[in-house]
Amino acid sequence: MRIRTDATGHAFAGVRSRMDYVEAGVSASYAYGPLYATVGVIGAPSQRAIGGSNVYVYANANAGIPGTPLTMLTEVGHSSGSVRDPSRVQRLRPGGSYTNWRLCLEHRRNSLTIGVDYLGTDVSRTAIASKFADRRNAGDRILGRVQVSF
Repeated sequence: MRIRTDATGHAFAGVRSRMDYVEAGVSASYAYGPLYATVGVIGAPSQRAIGGSNVYVYANANAGIPGTPLTMLTEVGHSSGSVRDPSRVQRLRPGGSYTNWRLCLEHRRNSLTIGVDYLGTDVSRTAIASKFADRRNAGDRILGRVQVSF
């Protein structure tokens, strides 16, 4: 078992209003044969820049598919928290609390990774009414990606 903690500061240079915020997280991971699973939580205390607080709870897993060079990955997460400024809270939680998911198949060879992801969220495009959230990022989509590692 592996336990991980982290703290992250998000700084946005050159913006007119205060947008910087901090968050911290903890996760636990466990490997069993070809399966590697993680559960975790990331929390941002109540801050003006995000219009309240935020808590993101998630679980993910990945496993190599026996006899193939492919790996299957899956993740599900849920975000919620307090609201002080309904407009600003849209930055991290458009439309209020939401759930997101990911299902991915990838092929790795040496330093090259090719993947296809199905990503989704239950955020409604019509529920977003803030200059801090982009409606185009709501809903489901399929994403192809190529990564080269050095």
